[in-house]
Amino acid sequence: MQLQDFEVFRQLYELRSINLTAQAMGFAQSNITARLQAIEREFGASLFTRSYQGIVPTPAGERFFAYVQNVQAATAAVRTALSEPDRKPRLAMSKLLYNLLVVQDHRYDIARSDIRLLSSTQMRALTPAAVDAIVTYADVRPSGFEQTALAHLPAAFLATPGGDWAHLPILVNADRLCPFRARTLRDCRGELSRVVTLDDWDSIIATVASGRGVALLPQYLAAAHGLVNARPTHRYRLAYRTFAVNQE
Repeated sequence: MQLQDFEVFRQLYELRSINLTAQAMGFAQSNITARLQAIEREFGASLFTRSYQGIVPTPAGERFFAYVQNVQAATAAVRTALSEPDRKPRLAMSKLLYNLLVVQDHRYDIARSDIRLLSSTQMRALTPAAVDAIVTYADVRPSGFEQTALAHLPAAFLATPGGDWAHLPILVNADRLCPFRARTLRDCRGELSRVVTLDDWDSIIATVASGRGVALLPQYLAAAHGLVNARPTHRYRLAYRTFAVNQE
C-alpha cells in the first residue's frame, strides 16, 4: 500500500463518490476503483457499500478512516522531523480545529510540535519560511505549500436548550475570510439585523453557552457545552485542509 492510497481513501470517505474523488485527485475513475479494490484486498474487508447515490462507509470503513487519519498526521510529522531533526515541526492551525484535533482527539502532540493558532486572514500571509504545515478551514491556498489532506467538520447553528432561538443575536467571527462567517451571512440573509460580530471564537462560544446568542459552530462543541441544534433541518460540513511545504 502506497502513501497516496491513504489520501485516495480519505477523499472517498469525505466525498462519498468515486467520480468526485477521481476529479479531485486528477485520476480516471477506473484508477480510483482499482486502488480501492487493492486496499480492500490487502486488509481483507469491504470498506464501502456502493449504490446509485454513491458510496457509504461500512463499519470497517469507519475504523479504517480513523487509522488513515493517524497515519497521515504521523507521516507529516515524520517528514518535517527528518528534514530538520533538531527542530520541532512548526504548525499553523485554526483555533476551532486545535480544540478538536489537539485537545479532544489528541491527533497532534503539543510537546513535539510548535503550534501557532492563527486567523484565516493571518493564514493567507504564511510562507514556508514561517511554518512547515498549515491546518485550516479557510480556502487560503498558501503559496509554496501543497495540499496533503482534506477532511470535513460537521457544523450546526448551536444554542442552549429551551431558548428563544428565533430572537437571539446571530453571532459571527470578525475574520472576513472565515468560512463560518461567510456561510452564516449567506444563510441568514433575511435576518441580518440580528447579526452581531465578535472578535474571537472564545467570545462567541461563551456567549452562546450563556444563552445569549446562536452561532454556526462545529458540532463537537455541542456535548462539551451542553448545546443543541437550533435549526435541526440545517446541517453543514465545512471542509478543512492540511498543507505541507512543497518539497519540489
